[in-house]
Amino acid sequence: MVEEPNVISRSIYSINALGVKMDLQTPHPEYLAGSKTKDERYCNYRELFKALMETAIAK
Repeated sequence: MVEEPNVISRSIYSINALGVKMDLQTPHPEYLAGSKTKDERYCNYRELFKALMETAIAK
């Protein structure tokens, strides 16, 4: 287990929250429907994990 999901360079978090490019990943339709722009999708995805990451860091 890692403290922050962006530590793993090939993680779905890195792709969906930070915009890391990978040819092997196809965006899920619900992820794409979440926002009109890539930047909005990245921000929304980070928000999904923000509370979990803050809780994990506090422990």
